[in-house]
Amino acid sequence: MVAACVAGLVVGSVGWVSAGAGSGPGPSPDAAPVTTVAPPPGQLVFADEFDSDALDGTKWSTCHWWNDNGCTIITNDELEWYVPEQVGLADGHLNLTVDRRGIDGTNGNRYEYVSGMISSGPRVFQGPSSFSFTYGTIEARVFAPRGNGHWAAIWLLAASCNHVPEIDIVEIVGNDPNEMIMSFHPADETSERVSNQIRLSDEELGDGWVDVRVDWTPGAIVWSINGVEQARVEGADVPAEPMYVIANLAEGGTLPGPPSADTVFPATFQVDYIRVWQEAP
Repeated sequence: MVAACVAGLVVGSVGWVSAGAGSGPGPSPDAAPVTTVAPPPGQLVFADEFDSDALDGTKWSTCHWWNDNGCTIITNDELEWYVPEQVGLADGHLNLTVDRRGIDGTNGNRYEYVSGMISSGPRVFQGPSSFSFTYGTIEARVFAPRGNGHWAAIWLLAASCNHVPEIDIVEIVGNDPNEMIMSFHPADETSERVSNQIRLSDEELGDGWVDVRVDWTPGAIVWSINGVEQARVEGADVPAEPMYVIANLAEGGTLPGPPSADTVFPATFQVDYIRVWQEAP
């Protein structure tokens, strides 16, 4: 989410196949066999099922740490200003809703859209995170909106408040909600793996809820969609520092481009749960 994504190869890709979501285009001939992932190892250390009437403020804030009566990511050319009232809970789901409503950001810019996000990270620069972790398994169940310009994401950022490393568990743009985008941005921005990105496309993925998962261990990151391993990176540039969780619905920006005349507002990114497991030291 932080920087423009550039398509690239991901070391150890196991092919473009999703379980329970249609056949997809199929794995490349030299891909490893499709792997159905085992249950998360270790114990549950963080979870939100979003079953309450209101967001748990001990777990989440509703802006990035540079919050000043709202926030956005200028470097992505995003068109939304995040405000708390666009974050809601209903029927056991987190609802992050973007709407076409003009607002003056405290950064001096005018924004034509308001939207919602949550973060378990620092609320001020280099402050403590509500929750961060080093190594573990994170799972979420999501339903992203259709429509040009919508940009939904679940991702991890460094608790140090640096913009990298970054692990994008999934990004889904409304222009093509059948495509799941998984990315890794290492701390070493001279690495050959900067802006690695892998895309899983299946015509049925955009029709309902999708289970997304990342297993992060020393030297390896593994992405799974609907219970099937899809990609992995391995090597010394895999993060070894605390990272926190973000869920957001951006509007416009470098990945989806602007909304079109037929984009429907309001639009909502729904999250059923977010869970993190860790093995005992």
